[in-house]
Amino acid sequence: MPFGESPFRLLLLYVALVLLAAALHRVVPGASRERLRRTVVLVALYAAVAVLRAATGTRAGADVALGLTVADSVLTLLVAVHLGALVLFDLLRAVRFRSADILHDLALGGGYIVAALWSMHHAGVNLTGIVATSAVVTAVLGLSLQSTLGNVIGGLALQLDDSLQEGDWIELENKTQGIVKKVRWRHTLIETRDWD
Repeated sequence: MPFGESPFRLLLLYVALVLLAAALHRVVPGASRERLRRTVVLVALYAAVAVLRAATGTRAGADVALGLTVADSVLTLLVAVHLGALVLFDLLRAVRFRSADILHDLALGGGYIVAALWSMHHAGVNLTGIVATSAVVTAVLGLSLQSTLGNVIGGLALQLDDSLQEGDWIELENKTQGIVKKVRWRHTLIETRDWD
């Protein structure tokens, strides 16, 4: 792709990011600033790659130019994934669409995987060998990490069914009572009455 498209894409990404940040600030005052910060960092990385690509051109060699082109493409896709996740999971809170944080993380991870596969496909990588190898690796990891995966699936179930919220009081089987502080993928943090 010629370099002439990169400044236009950079300007388009900056405009989209500024408009999205303004909308989030105005419509959803409690929007996650950390998610927006991560998107800003990705746009800054994209800008750095675009400037480096413009400064070096083809003088740095074909391999460096190809690497910068691939980095440009990957960062464009990652920024698009982040902007889409901000719209889906933060901006839609204005219309009372509230989803679990785990759905945001899963959507972002899925977007990363799709972006990586798309970039590898356009770079000419044979994806059938990668998919077959990843299936074998997944099976081995699944067998070796059964207890950890059980905890993760339990955490996913707790977040998706929304049965526990931060601030809820619960009583455990041993009659210990506590307040739920955080519900995460692998664990739920509970503060007991004696501050344990």
